[in-house]
Amino acid sequence: MSIIRLKSDRILMAANGTIIDRLQSLGSTTDFPSEDIKELGNVSVVSVVKDVPDVTIDTEAFDVNCELLTLLHGGDPHAATPPTSFEMTAENIKKVNFIFPIREETGDLALKTGVIYAAQLTALNYRYSVDGNATESMTFMSDNKHWVYQSAAYEQFIGDGTTVTFELDTATYGGARNYGTNKNIIGCVVDGVIKYEGSQAERIAGTKDFDYVAGTDDIVFGTAPASGAVIDVIYPCLTQQTFASTVHEGETVYPGAIKGKNIPVVITAGKLDRVQSINISISYPSTNILEMGNANKVAVVIDTPEITGDISVLDRDGDAFAKFCAGTALDASTPVFGLDDFDTAISLEVKLLDPDDNSTVLKTLYIPSIEIVGESHTSKVGDNLTQTFNFKITANSNMTIYRGSKP
Repeated sequence: MSIIRLKSDRILMAANGTIIDRLQSLGSTTDFPSEDIKELGNVSVVSVVKDVPDVTIDTEAFDVNCELLTLLHGGDPHAATPPTSFEMTAENIKKVNFIFPIREETGDLALKTGVIYAAQLTALNYRYSVDGNATESMTFMSDNKHWVYQSAAYEQFIGDGTTVTFELDTATYGGARNYGTNKNIIGCVVDGVIKYEGSQAERIAGTKDFDYVAGTDDIVFGTAPASGAVIDVIYPCLTQQTFASTVHEGETVYPGAIKGKNIPVVITAGKLDRVQSINISISYPSTNILEMGNANKVAVVIDTPEITGDISVLDRDGDAFAKFCAGTALDASTPVFGLDDFDTAISLEVKLLDPDDNSTVLKTLYIPSIEIVGESHTSKVGDNLTQTFNFKITANSNMTIYRGSKP
């Protein structure tokens, strides 16, 4: 009997081999840039020239942990001692490889698998509100997407500066499934740089980076990856993989979600009262690096991040204005605040507390210095009065995210 439909409980997302918890939405779109070629004296289009495709990946998950942040910084979220702090500077952000297993209509076997490798983070958004669940949304860019029959495998190796041959895990994955001439490995990325598969002769001649040896299930590089180099390999595998419905069974259990009641907002002057929402957005301006004679993007380079946000509070007695302007709670000695009174070096700290134990901080977002760049007041019949403060980071500031409390 043919499958009529598949629902959202059939799909998972793995980033660098780690199944991501609390995922709420996942989408990928592909744009094929093209140019219509015309000529004088011809009423028709001569041809359509296609350019390098643009692939966008959007994810949203309930913000309860630091899994994706750890992977973006080149760490292992399930290590015995995972990283505890994450500076969100452009140079710290690594590329990520995604696998999207889609399970059969019933059961846990992979029916097909999506693959996007060497994806570059271009935007990160945190959304916290008084009555909603905390969310973490990310946008990535790449130039590739593949759909694989049944299963795809992700493996990671570490270079030592001399080894050129790396053996795939045939016990688990059964080897790579060939899908064309010199097409066995979908993606190979060494320290963020894409490597290209060819024949043994092409690898020896130096025109391709590596070849796959089917008899031994090895990938062989023409030049040994540097000592400590991270080698990510993604390929269609022969053994159909199983993905249990219980994500991360037996591992650390995170909260189902964290609501606004468990998210205090603190600035230099102290805790902000009556906060209704806070949004923080990080945008990484990106540039596609192309070269003549190469049909693929050489790289996607990201620049200094732009960090902005807004904080909405219930409009009461002007206490929020006082804390943003005078740096202290409202006091009769300073009865008037104007637009030129906003402080230009305000620290911002957002804490995510364990819903079952508010004395435990699960995650902290910290910006040492922000400035107010906009303010608005809203009043509607039947609604509470609200005041919104828009902010951005000041010069030489950035955002650091901590696993647990800020030291």
